[in-house]
Amino acid sequence: EAERALQEREEELLSDSVRNCVPATQTIFKINGEIYRIDEGSLGDAVTAPVTALAGWTIPEGSVITGNYAEFEATDIVTDMYTVTWDVDGEQTTETYAFGSQINIPAVADKEDLVFAGFSPAVPHIMPARNMTFTAIFAPKHNHAFKEVGYYGTCTEGLVIVSKCACGETVESRQAATAHRFATVVGSCVGNTLTDTLVCSVCGASEQHTMSFQTVTTSRGRTTVLDLSLEKNGTVIQPVSGSTIKIMIPWTNQGYTNTNVKVTRVNEQGVQKTYNATIENGYLVFYADHFSIYLVEELDAQGNEMEPVSYQCAICELNGTHRYETVVTAATCTADGYTTHTCPVCGDSYVDAQTNKTGHKWSVWTPTKAPSCTEEGQEMRVCANDSKHVETRPLAKMDHRDINGDGYCDFGCGAYLGTPEPNKPQSNCACGQYHSGPLAGIIIFFHRIAYFFKNLFK
Repeated sequence: EAERALQEREEELLSDSVRNCVPATQTIFKINGEIYRIDEGSLGDAVTAPVTALAGWTIPEGSVITGNYAEFEATDIVTDMYTVTWDVDGEQTTETYAFGSQINIPAVADKEDLVFAGFSPAVPHIMPARNMTFTAIFAPKHNHAFKEVGYYGTCTEGLVIVSKCACGETVESRQAATAHRFATVVGSCVGNTLTDTLVCSVCGASEQHTMSFQTVTTSRGRTTVLDLSLEKNGTVIQPVSGSTIKIMIPWTNQGYTNTNVKVTRVNEQGVQKTYNATIENGYLVFYADHFSIYLVEELDAQGNEMEPVSYQCAICELNGTHRYETVVTAATCTADGYTTHTCPVCGDSYVDAQTNKTGHKWSVWTPTKAPSCTEEGQEMRVCANDSKHVETRPLAKMDHRDINGDGYCDFGCGAYLGTPEPNKPQSNCACGQYHSGPLAGIIIFFHRIAYFFKNLFK
């Protein structure tokens, strides 16, 4: 009976060996029915159990590898358990995992201005044989910085603008239909007619334009205003780098003799650019790169503008809107007179009709201050044309005079003039003079008091 059972067991093992494609010279170790390790050896080698903390092994003493299939199952299986701690902003949760089992990463919500960027350290796929703590990491949210990278459609249909962020995200925005913004590609003009091919600087659409431009010479006759703008055609032209139009204006063949000229393009803020100009076959030639208003100014021998013209004045000249208002400044005694003409539209002005100054028309000299024996006097005269014009001159001081012969000046200064004359009254007052008349007594009295205090405080 025992021999029959042993034979059945060998057949069963042989069947498993064939089923698992394991050679008979290999020994299989299993834990919970799963192959843990396969050892290869030679016939007759001793069977050595694996060293592991997961399980113990029961192997009969003296077991060797035979030609038959050998399989051993672990006994006293030990399953090691470890903890995983998830830390999200200081709030911790703990999970338990068996060694070798798969770790499930929890979902973490983004914050208002931060986005969840994962855990630190990186979470392994399989639980290792140790406890671990993982901390949630948050990063600033990405602010897209979109930049236009292309478009499709046309201005008149409404362009679709394609923009892309450095992170790779793209967006599209549709613009409302607008008129083309044309820029010059190539063209030329002779006289006052221009034919040109225009290409929209936004969508690339092209059109042919034929226009007439206006050329006028300012009232001073030193500046020619050339209107190349297309605004009157309902089209605003934008410049394109490298695009030019050859402009030919009749010049010497129209009687202009000065060939020293300067061409500038202007706008409401003033001059923008200066262009080289030459005279070819009676035409003044330059290459324009923008549909705008140009000034062709004659220069003197030193290269200075002979009659500067502002942008606003150029517009007035083109439209014939100069309406000069006249202000006459009359001549004065010291300044010439003149007439000022000013345009209220552009502020341009010029002066003419000068008159010579009139000169002064003086009155007779009139004294304004009488002279004395100690101070000069003064007299003045006034211009009849302008009372603000006044001249003054001094009057000479008077000589001292001793009328009563007391040796002192009788004009109020009291200066001592020398020995008194005989038979003339002498001084009868503390002041040194002779006083007579109805008030003489009063004068002498007060003079005595005054001289008393004067001598008292010396």
